[in-house]
Amino acid sequence: MSLSATLEYWDVAHTPNGDTSSVGGDLTYKIMKGLKACLGTNFALYKYDLLTEIEREHVQTYYARVSFSPWKPLKFDVSYELEDDDRDTFHAIKAAVSFSF
Repeated sequence: MSLSATLEYWDVAHTPNGDTSSVGGDLTYKIMKGLKACLGTNFALYKYDLLTEIEREHVQTYYARVSFSPWKPLKFDVSYELEDDDRDTFHAIKAAVSFSF
């Protein structure tokens, strides 16, 4: 099992919101050989959305991931993310299969 934590502070000059701070973290647990699960959260003062070409501010992200590798070159990843910003809330589910040689 591994645990990480992040503390960030931004000294934002010339804005109505002023200074901003945040806390994020990640907990990863190896369930068995080749299978890991992860839960976490992080904060971004701003995030650029490549799809809509919009800059979003004060984005809090919560995520869950599962990674399975039944054979060293083969890996399956599934993740869920919830992003909450000043305007809206977004959900994303991602699935990936990779083969390294």
